[in-house]
Amino acid sequence: MVESIRDAGVPLGKIDDIVRLKGLTNRNYRVDTSDNSFVIRLPGTGTDEYIDRRAEANNARLAADWGLAPPLVYSDISTGVSLSAFVRHGKTLSATDCQEVQTLERIAQLLHRLHSNNPIFASTLPSAQLFDTYLEIASRTRGLHEVCSLLRQRALPILRQQTGSTTLTPCHVDPNPANFLDDGDRLWLVDWEYSANTNPMWDLACLSLEANLSRSLRTHLLESYQPIDTETIQSDFENYVRWVGLINLAWSAAQIGQGNDNTDFLEDFHYRLNQWELEFS
Repeated sequence: MVESIRDAGVPLGKIDDIVRLKGLTNRNYRVDTSDNSFVIRLPGTGTDEYIDRRAEANNARLAADWGLAPPLVYSDISTGVSLSAFVRHGKTLSATDCQEVQTLERIAQLLHRLHSNNPIFASTLPSAQLFDTYLEIASRTRGLHEVCSLLRQRALPILRQQTGSTTLTPCHVDPNPANFLDDGDRLWLVDWEYSANTNPMWDLACLSLEANLSRSLRTHLLESYQPIDTETIQSDFENYVRWVGLINLAWSAAQIGQGNDNTDFLEDFHYRLNQWELEFS
């Protein structure tokens, strides 16, 4: 792994230590060298079925150019292996951190900066197709057939209402708390695997769900993101909370189908389903 990166011309220097980092689908390692520290990402099994590595590398480099992400040092789009700069003193945020008003405001400002950038990303998010891909992966496991049928039923009224967004901006697509790092001076966004052009409300909806934001905090998020005329984005936001919640459920089912044992995805799926049913059924 390390030697192949060196062979590609990346001057890693003498390696002092390699430390395993957390990750739900990928294997991530901090590599400490005599000069710097980096993060090596080894892609999880099966992620090539729904991740566009060429687009990821392009988007991660753009995000770094915009000052939103650590520099991408190396990327092999054929294998999904990547090497990024390590954020020193970077604290990974938790859902509880994101529920703090000041932190939530900083996140809103960071996402607004991302969504305001040009040029746009290399690809556009085909959310309905992604939903189907997740369910197709999940359905390979016999015990998940009923789960897939249930999610398709829940998605039908949402898909009928979708008319296609005219607002496309660069989006992270997976801004869960664990993908935000706070180094004490600024926030960083990492893990640009799913990044694409889509409606900016996707990112706000995803954050709201993954950080378990209350209704009052969701309102504060929108007000911090767009202080003027928040009502104009409220309807889009609520629709995306419903849709992103379903896609996250399908993603969780796909992890079960692929045998991902990095966490208890069966428990994760039932928790997400209960939360979605409580809010929208």
